[in-house]
Amino acid sequence: AMQDIDDTRRGILLARRDLMPNLRVVGSIQQFGEGPSIAESVGFDETSWTLGLAADTEFIRTRERVALSQRVLDRESAQWQFENVRDTIRREVRQRLMAYQRTWRELDIAERNLKLADDRLRLSRRMFQLGRGDNFTVTDAEDEFILAEQEWLNVRANASVEGYRLLQTVGTLIDFPEELRPDPGALP
Repeated sequence: AMQDIDDTRRGILLARRDLMPNLRVVGSIQQFGEGPSIAESVGFDETSWTLGLAADTEFIRTRERVALSQRVLDRESAQWQFENVRDTIRREVRQRLMAYQRTWRELDIAERNLKLADDRLRLSRRMFQLGRGDNFTVTDAEDEFILAEQEWLNVRANASVEGYRLLQTVGTLIDFPEELRPDPGALP
């Protein structure tokens, strides 16, 4: 979109140049006394220099004015397209950033739930060992711990995926180490 704007600016410059009249410099030298001329009858015997400008006969240049107007419209269209692309990119980055932040909040919740399920499992096992609980309570706590662990792993995977999606949207998906990057001074 930025290149389109640059192209339309060049088009406007060319259209403005085409709008200028075609001028030609016309020059001539005439020696008096070498043929029939008014200067001979007056008695001049010198060289006459003539310098002039010649232009096209069409001063209104309707076709060129229409072309310039079209180039100006093209520039406005390219500017609008650029703003549209920029706004689309902003919106997409915001959406990805919000999704990334949301998954990290979900990850915090999943970690707390996993910690609570682990605490409940340890408590139910301890109560069972002391004879104050039954094996059904321990089994239920183990099932809840497994579910909480699965949920934590799923949310953690989603957070990683959202992180990569955010990097892709921003345009920095792969960050190369400094030793693999080209030396800026070595480039022509």
